Amino acid sequence: MNHFSLAYFLGALCFFLYGMHLTEDGLRSALGDRLRIQVNRITKRRFSAFSLGILMTFIFQSSTATTIMLIGLTNIGVISVRHAVPVVLGADVGTTFLTFLLASFVRFNVLSFSLVLLVVGFLSTFLFRNHSLRPYAQAFLGFGFVFYGLGLIPSANEPLRQSHLFAQVVTAIGNNPPVAVLFTALFTGLIQSSAAVIGIIASFAAVGLINPESVLLFVLGANLGSTVGPFMASLAAQTDGKRLAYVHVVLKFIGAILILPFSNDLGKIISNLVEIPSYQVVAAHVGFNIALAVVFLPLTSIISSLATKWVKCDKGDKAFGPKYLDSHALDSPALAFANVHREILRMAEIVQEMCTHVLVPFEEVGRETLEHLDELDDHVDHLDRDIKFYLAKINQAQLTPSQGRRQQELMMMTHDIESIGDVISKDLVILAEKKRRKNVSFSQDGWKEINGFHRVVVENFQLAVTVLASGDLELGKKVLRHKKHLGEIEQELAQKHLMRLHQGLRESFDTSSIHLDILSNLRRINSIVCKLAYPILDRREHSVLT
Repeated sequence: MNHFSLAYFLGALCFFLYGMHLTEDGLRSALGDRLRIQVNRITKRRFSAFSLGILMTFIFQSSTATTIMLIGLTNIGVISVRHAVPVVLGADVGTTFLTFLLASFVRFNVLSFSLVLLVVGFLSTFLFRNHSLRPYAQAFLGFGFVFYGLGLIPSANEPLRQSHLFAQVVTAIGNNPPVAVLFTALFTGLIQSSAAVIGIIASFAAVGLINPESVLLFVLGANLGSTVGPFMASLAAQTDGKRLAYVHVVLKFIGAILILPFSNDLGKIISNLVEIPSYQVVAAHVGFNIALAVVFLPLTSIISSLATKWVKCDKGDKAFGPKYLDSHALDSPALAFANVHREILRMAEIVQEMCTHVLVPFEEVGRETLEHLDELDDHVDHLDRDIKFYLAKINQAQLTPSQGRRQQELMMMTHDIESIGDVISKDLVILAEKKRRKNVSFSQDGWKEINGFHRVVVENFQLAVTVLASGDLELGKKVLRHKKHLGEIEQELAQKHLMRLHQGLRESFDTSSIHLDILSNLRRINSIVCKLAYPILDRREHSVLT
């Protein structure tokens, strides 16, 4: 190529973006549900939540996808804004690993390698089209398109290196910091991928089209543009989703405003530290996002409080309701059952959130968690009613015997999950109110034992939800084994409590009935949780026998 071809460049960019999209979809299908199930447990601590954001972005190949998923989770109360902010900061850092790979691929010729990946990916997708490995094969094919596009972009850009006009345009943009930032932000918002824009910037830098002093300006623009997708997604979200999106925009904007006056000097420092132009782009991106994380990660509680204060509850918030119960699917029982299964998983995630935080009111001075649990219980009751009505609308005459059994199975799953919510809202919450009213405290050992027992119950709940999502036979058997084990643990803890009573420990006397009732109700929750695994085991074992 002696002349720049816009069609050639756009074609290379399309291959790259399509590969990113294909990879994201494949890995999201393969691993997304597992990450969603683990969100509650992992986000309790800031650093683990921050690490989760890095992991999710590396898996989904997009910080935008991670942030949009978090907005969805905040909408249904699965995760709070306070717990979501560290994940968002981690997601932005997670793109740095991806951009490092992109810069490396830009530097080296990956066309031959990409063709091998495309052939292997295509054959794998064809061979595993009806197999559980198909999402991984799709992701592999996506990587092939990503590398192929990256291999084409440098050769598409090479003629621009000889163009004095293009060099003057880039130089003019780079010499005007606000224009450079705004231009890159708009382009990033248009194609919905900051990683892709960083890859393009790295390819321009590799052939000398962008000088080191301007690199940071374009990187700041790409980071600001990465907030457009989540912000647009938040427009249809409820209040907490909007709060998270606004926090994301404000943090990026503050960071850009603080760094912009020093961009030229910082660009020179980066160029002195890193010699390779494409890696200078990565260094600027890494430095900016790690700086944001260092400054704002310790302030997540304050940030979420300010967001709650400034972004008031919208009176027009969409009322909570089912997301997957499509009335048009009622004519197809198989499709209707699939929709119900998705809604049951959503319902289980909400109850799992309730179970995870059920001990907080026993220590909390205010009523924030109690009110949140009450709100979540209302959501569970709403879904329970809508799922049962939806199942009842399916034409019974169209059902085969196996579909009839499936309908009853889904009905019982819904009932069991709702029953867990009732144990939490009608029994454990009442015990928390009783403890507050009596103004008593657990003994140190007693409270430690209750927390330990609660932890294993929550872990078994998480395992049961995984079984519901995956239908894994071995995990289902593991859930049932835990039923007997937890019963033995409860008896052992009750004996330890009685020993403290014999020793005359006052705290044990004051909280004896509450202590034993908490253990009993947690065991009840675990018993119901175990019931969720029975239909999966029966169905899988039947299929093995046949």
